[in-house]
Amino acid sequence: RSLNGIDFSVIGRVEASGNSNSVKNYSFADTKLISGITRYFYRLKMVDFDYTLSHSEVRFVDFNSVNPVLAGVYPNPFKDQVSITLNSEETTTITVTICDINGREIIKQSLNTEEGLRIHSISTSNLNAGIYMMNIDNGVSIQHTRIVKN
Repeated sequence: RSLNGIDFSVIGRVEASGNSNSVKNYSFADTKLISGITRYFYRLKMVDFDYTLSHSEVRFVDFNSVNPVLAGVYPNPFKDQVSITLNSEETTTITVTICDINGREIIKQSLNTEEGLRIHSISTSNLNAGIYMMNIDNGVSIQHTRIVKN
């Protein structure tokens, strides 16, 4: 975690669940926020089995303005199209990514959305039946939801 996006401190560790060919999801909650500070930068430091180090992208979070944009996904399960309802505080561009269970990006779309509730449809006719992860990125936060194609 960082207050300036440059100088980072370790705030916790999450152990890997081993070597796998399937997607592994991890989470960590920052439970030690500093009183009076609402703006933080975060990045992940990843250590491979051979001790090779890498860092994720830096992500900025303003806890005063975090606005979950995903209001709904339907139908779920779906066939050739899935609709998402987005709730935005302002006109912005939202990136929707659909990944398979191996984490491969299958669909990526940028949606221009206006303030308020808006419905967007995404064609999924090129997807095989199965379980997918949909990621909604508004530039401030990323929301994840599991979707299923019949």
